[in-house]
Amino acid sequence: MNIRMMVLAAAVSAALFSQEQWQWKNPLPQGNTLYDICAVDSLTAAAGELGTVVISRDDGTTWEVQQPVAHAAALYAVEFVDKEYGWCAGENGVLSTTTDGGVVWRPQESTVQTHLYDLLFLDRRRGWAVGRWGKILTTENGGETWRPQESGTLRSLRSICRAGEGRLCAAGSGGTLLISNDGSSWRSVAAPSDGNLRSVAFRGDDLGLAVGEKNTVLRSADGGETWQAVSQPFELDWHSVAVVDSLFYLYGSLQHTESGMTVMDRSVIAVTSDGLSYRVPDAAAALPPLNAIAGHRGRLWAAGADGVLLTSSDGLITVESKSVSLAPFLWQVFFLDNLHGWAVGGKWAARTNDGGESWETVTIDSAYTLFTVQFVTSDTGWAAGGGYVMENGLPKLYGDLFRSVDGGATWQRRRADGLSRILHIRFLNRRIGLLVGEYGTLLKTVDGGETWQPLNTRTNYFLFDAHFIDESTLLACGQAGRIIRSSDGGTTWKTIRSGTQEHLFAMTFTDERTGYIVGSGGTLLKTEDAGENWRSTASGVFQELWAVTFLTKRTGWVVGREGVVLKTTDAGASWHRIPVPTRRWLTSVCVRPDGVGFIVGENGLMLVTRDGLTTVRERPVADAASASALLPIFPNPCNGAAIVAVSLDRPSFVELAVYDLLGCRVRLLCREPLPAGQHSFVFDGDDLPSGLYFCRLVTSEGKTTRKLVLQR
Repeated sequence: MNIRMMVLAAAVSAALFSQEQWQWKNPLPQGNTLYDICAVDSLTAAAGELGTVVISRDDGTTWEVQQPVAHAAALYAVEFVDKEYGWCAGENGVLSTTTDGGVVWRPQESTVQTHLYDLLFLDRRRGWAVGRWGKILTTENGGETWRPQESGTLRSLRSICRAGEGRLCAAGSGGTLLISNDGSSWRSVAAPSDGNLRSVAFRGDDLGLAVGEKNTVLRSADGGETWQAVSQPFELDWHSVAVVDSLFYLYGSLQHTESGMTVMDRSVIAVTSDGLSYRVPDAAAALPPLNAIAGHRGRLWAAGADGVLLTSSDGLITVESKSVSLAPFLWQVFFLDNLHGWAVGGKWAARTNDGGESWETVTIDSAYTLFTVQFVTSDTGWAAGGGYVMENGLPKLYGDLFRSVDGGATWQRRRADGLSRILHIRFLNRRIGLLVGEYGTLLKTVDGGETWQPLNTRTNYFLFDAHFIDESTLLACGQAGRIIRSSDGGTTWKTIRSGTQEHLFAMTFTDERTGYIVGSGGTLLKTEDAGENWRSTASGVFQELWAVTFLTKRTGWVVGREGVVLKTTDAGASWHRIPVPTRRWLTSVCVRPDGVGFIVGENGLMLVTRDGLTTVRERPVADAASASALLPIFPNPCNGAAIVAVSLDRPSFVELAVYDLLGCRVRLLCREPLPAGQHSFVFDGDDLPSGLYFCRLVTSEGKTTRKLVLQR
């Protein structure tokens, strides 16, 4: 499309969209899966999901979480040659480099769009990257330019390493083994197995091991020229091999699928000095799921699922965790005030008395999963959940209810007739409360939980949440779009038309008339007449939405599956997706009265923001923290094309790209060094659907994001 370039005045005021920042609180240092790890001198780095890199510069005492790439590409490899120079690589040919120990990362052009699985650098200038479809790239200038090398195979290459003086070895799927004598040309060598190889490592005397799926372990004693299969008794899939002090360490696991979930049967690290006989130290016989191991200066490092970081400096006599987690799953978080908060999940409860700075975990004697928690004072609160047991070949649901009178330090089981699996607790005040559950379960107390009376809701649908508007007016929402309402304290109920068959998981009210419900399929409903009528509101997403909360009448949040966080600052008239550092299920959100917010969810994750009251603010470009700026987009909204302008106060490497609401890059406008001054680029969205997009500028000074609305 031909459009006229518009001259943008330097003095124009910029509307800088200040997005709130959600950071990891649990696990620490972060909870994304890590796929690779490396160590050099006192620096340790691991890389993984969503472009995550975690770096320690003090042998793992403290960690810094980074995102070297300006989008959510997974990073499969990280490599440092010293404390300053490092690289990472991953999905769709992503490559980034740092020359200051990971403080600042700069993208590099890889010339390929396929996944890159491993990196090897001999020094600050010469290196290789290997990946899918047999891709091998090499650089002789630290990655400023990369050029392809002929591998002779279309099979994926998963690992590359040194194999003696001047020799390199690469391994991959289908038993692929390649050797290079000088790093410039490659030849295939015969493998005694066609199993998929995941990792290869050599020590200085030409002895090497290549490991892979289905218990595949191959051994070479001549620098990779010939290989023999080695039998060992473990029957595992081997994922990684590393050398520490002339010993080989192999990480392997065995898992199966049960009810659609992956169940880990065994996760171990085996040790061998000659590649022929193996042992598993006691400390390495029952490890969490890992993906990669690495060795340096007598220390073994390991990284894996949910941000796990392990290390051992005594040959696996002991294993030390460098990552910390409260609980394996958190279903709900609740704050009574700015100091007192609780979270539950599984058979655990966590509590804080300092506003969430520190948390104490308490085990609750429940046979089932705890889903919900609420306190009515800083001392008195309730937790509930449930599960099922098989009886006569059929599942039967049971509920579990607990009360604490000491702020959550201890919990006592409470009885309640008609108790099924409880999914939500709602208290109006210290006396009046509801238990909400499956098959129409709704129990009410009017004496502070001393007794609970079942309410006849006249439905067998699962009920997921309920709310008191006042002592007489109650609402509940649940399965298949079900909304029920009572105006006499729960004695009688009527069904309210929701206009949807989607499951409705959570509700909240901001006053006696205005309320919101969220559910499956990105469902968002709003009422302005105390729940008598509901209308659908566009959420812009299709994932399940699990929870909703409001801090003020205008400012609220919704969380859901695949890391969805939505925010409104106009009482639900519009919702904008807020970026968070995870794609896990987010099951609950709670914002303290002072605007500090907490999100919990899958694998025990907890995120925190201190910017809950952040909104759009106006200020001149010249007053911005960085003198380099992303100027106003013109026109915005646009109907297909727009001018995106950048102002640089100094020369910088620039990446300018446009992303959709899911964080996927849809346009790359610039990725190259630019001189100081103003630069304009054309965004052409002719083939993109209407909607909200984000234009992100990344320079050596930081990142800036602007909203871009495509409207036809």
